[in-house]
This record gives sequence, structure tokens and C-alpha cells, in this order.
Amino acid sequence: MVFEANGNAQPLALGLRLLIYGRTGCIGGLLGKICQAQGIPFAYGYG
Repeated sequence: MVFEANGNAQPLALGLRLLIYGRTGCIGGLLGKICQAQGIPFAYGYG
């Protein structure tokens, strides 16, 4: 689900993937775990 600024939830668009930087950090790692548990497609970025 994607939440708009007005609070309405919309289905996740096909092909949309969340990009997360900071895989080994506290916030990045937690975001990855949340996405995985919720079935949200994501990828860790590398820099």
C-alpha cells in the first residue's frame, strides 16, 4: 500500500520498488525488515 499525503491508501503500483540506503544501519535495516514482512518490493542501494 502507498499512503498519499491526504492519508488515503492506494495499492502499490506495478513495477514500483522502494530504494533503501544504509542496509547495515539501524533505520535502513529496520525499513528492510518492515518491507520484507509486509511484502513490499524493495532494493538496497549501493554507493
